Amino acid sequence: MLLTDTQLKYPKKWQDTIFTIFDLEWTNLRHKNYIIEIGALKVKNGQVIDQFNKILFFKDKLDLTFKKITKITDEMVRYGENREKTISEFALFIENTVLVAHNIQSDLTVLEEEFKRFNTWLTNNFNMSLKISKNKGVISINIIDPSTDEEINLLDTGFGYSQIIPILVLLWEHSLEKSRRSKYLNTTCKLIAVEQPELHLHPAMQSKLIN
Repeated sequence: MLLTDTQLKYPKKWQDTIFTIFDLEWTNLRHKNYIIEIGALKVKNGQVIDQFNKILFFKDKLDLTFKKITKITDEMVRYGENREKTISEFALFIENTVLVAHNIQSDLTVLEEEFKRFNTWLTNNFNMSLKISKNKGVISINIIDPSTDEEINLLDTGFGYSQIIPILVLLWEHSLEKSRRSKYLNTTCKLIAVEQPELHLHPAMQSKLIN
């Protein structure tokens, strides 16, 4: 797909800059915002070089006005993608790109709310949280100790933390699945196997993961 000059105009100094043009569809339930769909195009020099489009799982009935405007149905969200996994994939998709969106502050606020829910779960279960920051184009993931507010860059830690974060995302996903199971979903128990965790994790952390 090629965007013409009439569709996309930018100064020559921005040539070779990669833009991500994105839009979120989200709804509000019990005073909380929930992302329903993420759509994005990655553009370089007027050429679409990649795209991202996913509908996320949502267990409740969608508002009639929302369905009319977006054409998204209850059946589509019932079989939608895992919320946290999709948001993590989108974070990687937009990495090192310039974000472009209409009313972008509202969309970013909704993304931040999803990240806060994950951090609340991390704090409650593992006494830690994550912070993503960007400085001069470099994106950093910091681990925070809630008791001291000390921040440690992930690159300055041992293998244990970098190995454990994907596992924590899986456990977070599983905890949500347990709470959202209904007659429409398979209630079969899930087994999460971690190969040789003793190579990287302290026994106390292994115990928390099992519990």
